[in-house]
Amino acid sequence: MSDAGTRPTTPVGNRLRLEDGSYKYKIRTSPTSNPVGAHDILPPDKVIPIVFVPGIMGSNVRLTSANAGMVKRRFQEEGKGKEFTDESWRPPNVEKVWDKIGVGGKELILHMDSEPVRLGKKWKSFGPKLRQVMLDPNGTEVDDRGYLEAPEFLESPLARWYPHLRDPQEEARRRGWGTVHWASYGSFLLHLEKNLNGVETLRGLRQESKEARDLRRYTLAHNVIEHGTLFTGEPHDPNLANPVSPLSQPQSESPLPQSLWPSEQEAKNAQKFHFPVHAVGYNWTQSNHDSAQHLLRKIKEFIGAYRKAGFACDQVILVSHSMGGLVTRICQNKKMDKDHLILGNVHGAMPATGAPVAYRRMVAGMEGGGKNTVAGVEMDLANVFDNLAGCTTDETTPVMANAPGALELLPSHLYPKGWLKENGAGAAHGE
Repeated sequence: MSDAGTRPTTPVGNRLRLEDGSYKYKIRTSPTSNPVGAHDILPPDKVIPIVFVPGIMGSNVRLTSANAGMVKRRFQEEGKGKEFTDESWRPPNVEKVWDKIGVGGKELILHMDSEPVRLGKKWKSFGPKLRQVMLDPNGTEVDDRGYLEAPEFLESPLARWYPHLRDPQEEARRRGWGTVHWASYGSFLLHLEKNLNGVETLRGLRQESKEARDLRRYTLAHNVIEHGTLFTGEPHDPNLANPVSPLSQPQSESPLPQSLWPSEQEAKNAQKFHFPVHAVGYNWTQSNHDSAQHLLRKIKEFIGAYRKAGFACDQVILVSHSMGGLVTRICQNKKMDKDHLILGNVHGAMPATGAPVAYRRMVAGMEGGGKNTVAGVEMDLANVFDNLAGCTTDETTPVMANAPGALELLPSHLYPKGWLKENGAGAAHGE
C-alpha cells in the first residue's frame, strides 16, 4: 500500500483506543532514509447492535434465588431431593452427541448413557407437581449460563475498558449468547456475526496474511458485494481468484429475491458501522408483554455500554424467530419504545395470529416415544426434548395452562377457520 500513490507503507499493529474515541499506537522509529511509512485501517466508530430474540422454549430459564429453596423442598417431599436443579429449562445440545455416535461397538455403548439422555430420563420421572413449580412464571428468570461455542474471531469493541472481554467466551456471554439454546440458534448467530462484520470462514482467515485480514476486517461490503455469503448462504472459497458479485447474479441463483438485496452503495455505506450480534433470551413462561419489557431493558444496557466506551450508538436492529416476533413487536410499539431505540425488526416465522401446534401440544403433549433403534440410543436422544417438555397432556398442561406466554401463542380469532378438527373417537382421549 502507498500514501497518495507515492509513498510505500506497511500495516501497523498495537492499536489502543482512547476514551475520547481517538487511537494511540506503539511503533518503532526508523532512520529518515527509510521511505516506508505506516498505515492502519480503523474500525468503525459507529455501532448498530443486532439483537436476536428466539422462539418459545428457545431460551434458557432458571429458578430465582428466592424460589429455589421452596422448589428444593418440594423435590425432597416427592423423594427426589438428589435430582433437584435450579435449571428450570435448559435443553441439551443433542447434536453434539449425534456427531459422536458410531455405527456400533464400543463407541455406541459409551453414548448410551450420555448427559442429554440422562437429563431427558430424569425429567420424564418428574410428575405434574414438580414440573409446575420448576416452570412457575413467578419463580423463574432468564439463565445466561447456557452452553455456547465462542469463535476465535469474536472481538469485543469494549475490550479496552474491560480486559476480560478479550476472551471470546467472555464476550459471547456479554452479548447474551448463553441465554439461548445453542443447538437451535448458535450457527445462526455465528453466520450473522461473520457476514455482517466482514469476517469470512475461519479457514479463509487462517490462510490469509495479517495484512490481508487488516485490510478488510471491518468491510461488510467485501462479503456482500464480492461473495454474498449473507444472502446465498454459501461459504467463502479462499481459492477463488476472481469472485463474481452476487449483486449481478440472476435472481434464480439466490434463495432470496434480488429485490431484498442491498445495492453496492448501500453495502458500502454499511462499512461505516460495526454490527455486533447479541441475543436476548426471555422467560417464555411469562407474558410476551413482560418479555418485551425485559428486551427493552437489555437494549438500553447494550446501547449504554457502547456509548460509555465512546462509540456512537443510538439504535438496534431486532431479528426474531417464531414467538420472539410477538415479543419484539410489542417492544417496538411506540408506547413502549418511547426513545425510538429500535431501528428495524426482521421477523422469521412469526405466529401473528397464533399457532395451532401450541394447542395440539397442550392437548396431546409432545407425543414422543416409540420403538427404540440402534440399541436404544437413537430414540433416547431423539426423545430428550419431548421428555423435558412433556410427552402427554398430563405432563404439559400443568405448565402450559399456567404460562401466559404459551397461552398467548394459541390461535386467536383472526386465525383462519378450520384448524381444529375432531379425530374420531380418539379425540375424547386427547389423541
